[in-house]
Amino acid sequence: MTIPRCGIIGLMSILFFAGPAAADQTIEIRLPQLASIPEYTVPLLELALSKQDRPFKIVLPENSKDLTAVEVMEKLTDPASSEFNLYAAGTSKHYEEIALPIRVPLVRGLIGARINAIPKGSQDKFLSVNTVGDLQNMTFLQGIDWGDIAILEGAGLTVKTARKSHLYPMIASADADAFPRASVEILSERTEYSQLDYDIEQEVVLIYDRFPFYFFTGKHNADLAEIIETGLVTAYEDGSFIQYFRTHPMIREIFAELHLDSRRPIRFDNPNLTPETAALPDYYWHKFSGEPE
Repeated sequence: MTIPRCGIIGLMSILFFAGPAAADQTIEIRLPQLASIPEYTVPLLELALSKQDRPFKIVLPENSKDLTAVEVMEKLTDPASSEFNLYAAGTSKHYEEIALPIRVPLVRGLIGARINAIPKGSQDKFLSVNTVGDLQNMTFLQGIDWGDIAILEGAGLTVKTARKSHLYPMIASADADAFPRASVEILSERTEYSQLDYDIEQEVVLIYDRFPFYFFTGKHNADLAEIIETGLVTAYEDGSFIQYFRTHPMIREIFAELHLDSRRPIRFDNPNLTPETAALPDYYWHKFSGEPE
């Protein structure tokens, strides 16, 4: 795995920072690779930790790729487990109940900006889509027990579920009209499933209301959560967070190839939205063109 600006040794990615207080205890982060967008989140974590006068070390075990989200959360929230103490993931009410969310959206809401994978040659279906109601005669694919299901069904849409490995083959076979994917996922998945013949829809972006990608710690790691949150907030205040976001290659590719800001935004209510996430300031979220001020 290649992580920009990070040294990689053997089967573990290990990063070090020695600040002015190098004699202080080292902050050690153990972050699973599962769904963590490490090429983006690890340098952002470095940025946040660099705001502290403390040395730090970040470890990403290679064998964590094969764990499920449920397994990671079990390890993260278990005070007796030392395998992981930080996780990056799309949030849910359940995650925010069992773990400790660090409520600074890491990709400014782009995890909730969904682009549809669609059957080859079916773009015309979306040319006149302007509202959620225009999608109600379509069928949408989702993985089993995914958080999107409540959002889509709550909007009156028809959802068909299957194991994740079956979903792209199903859309390529026109077993449904669309498969919504996060804007930060769909381009890398196009490479992963390059043997399949399907299209990326070009007209609309489905926006799940305030659906953030957070860092989480276990509740027993509140000190670590405070250190990271303080660093992220400081990075916002001094402008380095926005500079990092705007210049990161993954983010630049998303806006260039997916034309996010020229798509018609279709906003969905989010039944997983907690009061704490709803209350976050507007400047934490990317505003799409066409959205109300």
